[in-house]
Amino acid sequence: MSLDDTVTKTASVSLAESLSLDDTVNATRSVSVSLAESLSLDDTVTKTASVSLSESLSLQDTVDVEQAISLSLSESLSLQDKINKKIPRSFTELLKLSDSGTSLKNIQPNQILIEQQQPTITLNTSNSELVILSNDIMLHSISIERNIENTKMNYTAIKTGNTVLVSNSWTAQIDLDDGVSGSDVQVTLANSTTITGPAGWNGLLSLPTITTITIPDTSTDTFDDITAFEIGSSSDSVTFNEPVRMKFSNSGGQGFVTYFKKPGDSNVTFINTVCNSDNLASVKAQLGGTGECAIDNGTDIIVWTTHFTSFGDAHKSAKSSSSGSTGGTSIGSSGGGSRASGSGTGAAGGFGGILGTSLTINEVTYDKCGQHIARILVSSDADTAPSVRVQTAKSGSIDAKLSDNQPYAESNKITKIDKYLYEITIDSDESFLMIVVTEQKGEIKNTVQTVVRLLVCEGSIVIAKVPKDEIEETSSIAPRIFDTKFQIDDGKQYRADTESEFYYLDNQDLTVTAIIDSKISLQRAELRIIPMTQSDNEYVAVKMNIKSIPVSNSTYLVSATIPSQFIAEPAMKYWIHVLDEDQNTNESKQYSIGVKPTTIPDVLVEMDTPTIRPTGSVAKPEIYIKNENSPAFGIVSLVVDGKIVSKKSQLIETGQTKVSFDWTVPSSEGYSSNELQGRVDLYDKTIITNQALVHSYPKTITMSVYDMKPLEVLVKDDKVLADPALIYASDSDENLRFRVIDPQGQCIIGGTDECLVKESTKQSRGGLQSIPYGDQILRVKYSGSDNALERFSITSIDPITDQWTVTLETDDGFVPQVHATEDTSIKIKYRYHSETITVKSN
Repeated sequence: MSLDDTVTKTASVSLAESLSLDDTVNATRSVSVSLAESLSLDDTVTKTASVSLSESLSLQDTVDVEQAISLSLSESLSLQDKINKKIPRSFTELLKLSDSGTSLKNIQPNQILIEQQQPTITLNTSNSELVILSNDIMLHSISIERNIENTKMNYTAIKTGNTVLVSNSWTAQIDLDDGVSGSDVQVTLANSTTITGPAGWNGLLSLPTITTITIPDTSTDTFDDITAFEIGSSSDSVTFNEPVRMKFSNSGGQGFVTYFKKPGDSNVTFINTVCNSDNLASVKAQLGGTGECAIDNGTDIIVWTTHFTSFGDAHKSAKSSSSGSTGGTSIGSSGGGSRASGSGTGAAGGFGGILGTSLTINEVTYDKCGQHIARILVSSDADTAPSVRVQTAKSGSIDAKLSDNQPYAESNKITKIDKYLYEITIDSDESFLMIVVTEQKGEIKNTVQTVVRLLVCEGSIVIAKVPKDEIEETSSIAPRIFDTKFQIDDGKQYRADTESEFYYLDNQDLTVTAIIDSKISLQRAELRIIPMTQSDNEYVAVKMNIKSIPVSNSTYLVSATIPSQFIAEPAMKYWIHVLDEDQNTNESKQYSIGVKPTTIPDVLVEMDTPTIRPTGSVAKPEIYIKNENSPAFGIVSLVVDGKIVSKKSQLIETGQTKVSFDWTVPSSEGYSSNELQGRVDLYDKTIITNQALVHSYPKTITMSVYDMKPLEVLVKDDKVLADPALIYASDSDENLRFRVIDPQGQCIIGGTDECLVKESTKQSRGGLQSIPYGDQILRVKYSGSDNALERFSITSIDPITDQWTVTLETDDGFVPQVHATEDTSIKIKYRYHSETITVKSN
């Protein structure tokens, strides 16, 4: 077809616009534009445009401009078939313009295009899709309001196969419909995360949406307060190369457990693996690319996972049982709770313990301000001591160590359930401990955990009662062993259970005797010996002499001598094994004794100790022995003011050996000091450190209101050791009230107008009122005079010094006679500035 038309268009546009704004800024422009445009096409087009613009503007921050354009067109077409058409057209067009740095991609009504630099978005409409057009957009926060469902991330445009790379981390927060405002679940994707969907994945990633999951009760447990949400895909799992963090807010420390449910599964899977720490690198190493773990920090529960499906948490409690569970409640000021889980046959249940096993967390004691230590008492009937891991707020994950002082060591030898004391060092700023205890029974692992809140400087929490000593059943007719003694050459006899470990042999024979009570005649008695560096099953047995004692027809004296040539350095263990004619057996406890080597190694001894401790408190000096030679056996002692106050036998292996002591600082009403030393006796050789001066001062000083002395900083050798940190008093006389005056004469607490605090500070933030005092700030807490027990406390991060005045007066300002206030005391608590000092041997 041949087209040879001539088209003529004439457009006339007239625009008049007037805006009146608050600032009354007027600008008038008159513009006349004449345009002539010639286009060369198959047609010939001629346009003539005349525009007249008159504009008056007054400026504001936002100006919306609407243009009305009227076009009048006249078109003439000439065709080969000689048909002429003349079509007049009139248009009115309304345009609203906006700028965008992101190209449009056929956006649907429910889709929201995320700009490259957009950092946050709040979703308040269900079925919304966030369309992502770049791997490295800056979006980092997605808030989903309550009752909003079925929201998604749309990664279709950047999907490669069935994978998507998300370069920048984002967090999605959902407010569950639980009647409480605020986000209940937070899901955080890490930087440089690759998302992998199932085959044929369309690139849509569902954000958290509330769902319903039912968890049926078991024979031992019930579940309530169940929260559940779907995330990822409802039909299949979505996986991640970097673990994703989920936070269940305010579920920590209350007995909640977490779970997930994969598409197609009929039951939930509880998350029993405990995260080593709430840290991406640590969790990634722990999970090894697959799986999930959870950690309870006392406030929230954190789940780390490598897949998306349905997740949730539920409150779990043990059903009452006639056999009883190892239950317990927290007491004292610290608070706590626990959960338990088991794998294998160990069923989960109870607070602090598991039904079906004796594994239990019994007690937690701590002192975070003074000793900086926490101790955990655990019960278990496993063959080996459990492992204890503690998650802290400040120091992360810590493996607790068995305490050097085991108070149940002796009873553990004869009881069915063993008790172990563990300890860790804690910071003064710690706010909680999450304790996870794991025991191994063959192929089965059982785990219990508890969370303890550290609300005060020191405390003791009973989680489950310590089990009574249930002695292992021994046949009533089995031989019994008493009064074991040892003798070196022809010397004096000593009790083996209390003395043997502190003696040594020097090319000498060892004789051991014991009394045996056996209703059945003895068939054999053995003295078993083994070098301390070897395992017990490599023992050598020496037959013991058996002699009847005429006291009764069931009493025997057994004895044996080990010649010196059969005794190996650096130390030996020995014990007695007896067998009667009915094949009943019994063994004594094991004893140790040193064996002097040909060459005694040279060792270096160091001791670490604090510079100041409160009087009457427990200090924990630590002695380190560095040995670069062969192992040796010796006695490690703590020396105070020239006297040995505590000692322990110790195998000193090659390398460094640490020995800790608990030393109770003598009580006193004022300042005192002691000189401490660490001492090691290797056979007949003594190594001792230099002296360390340890200062002590009462933690709390009590004064009479009538005779309050100036408060002073404790300084020794130009070093500040302690300073007054708190003033406290209480009184129950309803006719009197406190009046507290600072050293500058200002009334801090009182009933008159010049006093800065006249009423209770209960309504103030934290129950405290801040008062300027010179260059420092005082924090005042006051009950008010109308309280049955009127009390106040004044604290500061700086020392509270000089002469303070505290009196009791009536409402009209009358100060009673001295005898009326003699029984009221003021307590001053001191803050210690302790350092660790190290002293060494020469």
